[in-house]
Order: sequence, then C-alpha cells, then structure tokens
Amino acid sequence: MTYVGMGLSLLSAPIIARTLGADGRGLLAAAFVSIQLLSWTAFLGLPRTLAVAATQRRLVSRSGLLSTTLLGVVSTILALSTADVVANGNDQLALLIRIAAPQLLFAGLAQLGMEYALSKGRFALWNTLRSSNLILPSAAVLVAFSFGTLTFEFVYAATLFGQVLTIILGSLICIPLFRRSGRVRVPWRFTLQFWSTSAVDAVGGRIDQLLLAAMAPPNVLGVYAVAVTCASAAAGATQAINDITFSRFLNAEMKSDSSTLRSRSLVGLAASLTSGILVVVLISLLAVPLFGTDFESLPTVSAILIIYQGITDQWNLRTYLDSASLNGRGLAVSSVIGLVALVGGLAIFLQFESLNGSVMAMCMVAMALVRLTSRAIFRKVQDRSLRTTGLSPDA
Repeated sequence: MTYVGMGLSLLSAPIIARTLGADGRGLLAAAFVSIQLLSWTAFLGLPRTLAVAATQRRLVSRSGLLSTTLLGVVSTILALSTADVVANGNDQLALLIRIAAPQLLFAGLAQLGMEYALSKGRFALWNTLRSSNLILPSAAVLVAFSFGTLTFEFVYAATLFGQVLTIILGSLICIPLFRRSGRVRVPWRFTLQFWSTSAVDAVGGRIDQLLLAAMAPPNVLGVYAVAVTCASAAAGATQAINDITFSRFLNAEMKSDSSTLRSRSLVGLAASLTSGILVVVLISLLAVPLFGTDFESLPTVSAILIIYQGITDQWNLRTYLDSASLNGRGLAVSSVIGLVALVGGLAIFLQFESLNGSVMAMCMVAMALVRLTSRAIFRKVQDRSLRTTGLSPDA
C-alpha cells in the first residue's frame, strides 16, 4: 500500500508541478502545512496512548476520549483564527486554510482509530484508511490530467477530500471504543512525554517549509515540496517495516527485546539505502524532463532529504518501541536538542549564503542526526543508573 501510494504520488507530482508551476505548487503546500502541524501537535499524544491502552487492557479512558474530542474543537478555532497570519497577507491562501480547517474537529479521533487498527495488527483495515489519503488524491489528479481538466482548484479539492475521508473513516473506528470506555486513568506522564516529542518533531518536520514560505521565493518552496515527496518515496519500505514492528513491540514477550530493535534497525537501514539510491538515480535522470527547468535543483535537494528521511525512520522505530512500553525517557529532550541544532545550523548557513532548498535540507539532516544521537546517549546514561540501583532497564 505504501508503494502504491508513493508510485501514484511520483506519477502525479511532475504533472502537478508542470501544471501549477513552482508558484502554484508552493501555494498548495502552504495551504495545508499549518493544518498538518496542528493535527500532529494539538492532541497531547492521546491517540497513541489511548490506542496502546485499548490494545493491552481492552478498556479506554472516558476522560481521554472526551479530551481528544475537545482538543479537536480548540485546534479548529486556532487554525481559523491564525489563517491570516500564516498566509502573510495572501487572501487566497487564507481562504484555502479556512476551508481545510474544520477537518481538525475529528482529526484526533481519526488518529486514535488509525493507531488502534495499527496496534491491533489489523493491517487490512489500517491500509484501507491510509489509501484514502495516499491513493485517492493522486489517482484523481491522473484522471483529471488525462481529460485535460486539471487545475489548481481541482488538486486542492482532491487533496482535501482524501484527508476528510480518512478522518471520517478513522473516527468511525472509535465508536466501539466509546462503548468500552470507563473510568480509567490516562498515563499522563508518558502521554505528555510523547506529545512533547511529537510536537517538537512536527515543528521540526514542517518548520522547514514554513521558513521557506516566509523567507524564500515561492518557487524555492515549490521545488523543496516536490523533493520532500521524492524523499518520502524512498522511505516507503522502511516505514512499512516500522509499522509492522510496532504491533510486535506491543507483544509482552518482545517489548523489551533489544535484539528485535537491532535487527529491525539493520533491515530498515538496508531498505533506506537501497531505495534511496534508486530514487536519486531516477530523479537525476528525469528531473528536468518530467518537472521542467524550474526544478533543476531537485536532484540535489532530494538526495539530501533522503538522508534526512533515512535517519528519521530510525528515530521513528525507537519511538514505536518507547510507545509500546509507555516509556518516554529522553525522547522529548532529544527532540528539543535536535530542533536547536536545526535552528543553529540554519543561522550559521545564513551567514554565508541566502536561504535555499539545499541549505534547508542540510539543516534537517543535522537535526535528525543530533536527535537520534541524543536519545542513544540519554538511554545509555539512564540505563547505567538503573543498573546501579538494581532495576532492569527497558531496551
């Protein structure tokens, strides 16, 4: 499912880029970036925590479900009220953001539904949910292009439709969870640790496009947005391995099995390297013929972002492990240190040259490396401390 979605995305991406141009592609990215940030940060880590609890204990916290619902309302209001600021005076962009904002009402419940399907190992259901956002928009673009009716408005509507459909289907999965809810304590310590990590990672994962939107010409963001898509395509196999491993981490016998983490890390690295090389070669050969002369810098930016994506996939695997054991030691601090590295690296680069896609991509690599290294150091220090006190550390 991942590669079907990525394959369609790679087919539709050059069509969208050539039809809309770099400016139009940048506007499309800016229309959804703030919505994505809120959907990743506004729900305090509750969807992942509630899904793990529902899988392991078969009972869901009623207060956690209600909190998730209320946070959807708050995030929608926030998106609507900040649309003008994010749009930076662009009335069209502000309108596009406001049209997309109401999906946040049920985004938290949809995330809970998807997390629950994944944690239970119900991959057919989980892939069905993913297909709404991975496949339908790209397929619609290809159909519209074949009929000569592809416009900016159509691409925007197709993207929004895929997101809304995913939210509707994901929310429906939560109905049985409401029926099984009760007075169960939410593990807020891990929830807030995971939320802090997710929030900082979401900011770090999208601040690049926000900064490019604010500080660089639209065509720079347009090239960078396509490069992000190409880097994501290179990560499909590794992400699938991580997703499958999460449900296995939830098995009590494997939850603290460090050998499982090591073996899956090596397999993921091999998958990232193989697919990354293939994507870089293809982009180098086809970038200008497929995307046009506005995208001459695409191979360089994509190659750097593929390195960032490979490191981030390793981080995500470790986040899955920590989620399965509801143990977030060192995650949030490592994410903050990584974000500081991103900002610091950007400040250093800007002393020597103007902001462009390659500079931003290199700063993202620095952030990913520092974040992953910091977690490893924190784990070693804390595990050594636990051994000193006679406790058994988690993997």
